[in-house]
Amino acid sequence: MKSIVADNFSKIIKEKCLKQCTVAQKAGYSKQQLTDMLKGRKRIKETDILRLASALDVDVSVLLKTEADSKQSDEAGDKQREKERPDVRAFVKLLKIEDGYAVCDVRFKLVKPDSE
Repeated sequence: MKSIVADNFSKIIKEKCLKQCTVAQKAGYSKQQLTDMLKGRKRIKETDILRLASALDVDVSVLLKTEADSKQSDEAGDKQREKERPDVRAFVKLLKIEDGYAVCDVRFKLVKPDSE
């Protein structure tokens, strides 16, 4: 059975465009040993997690993060970005209709979330 660590490890390798054999060598494993860990044929121990995190240059918590943890942190990050992002208001004034097209004056204004 694949573990959370194996799933997260695979995602990080894809995100960073790394080769599994390169990471295995950096962590001190053969490609086959790493493959066995990722496929669930070999149990991943605490020391393995430390070595894998070091080889990927990530914090150990990243390898141990569950899907629920990821969703919570993503939602928290979205809310924080929403607070920081200014709102854009568009003011449109119809000037005339010419050849079936509306000719408008459009102006944009940035409004900080605090000052509405």
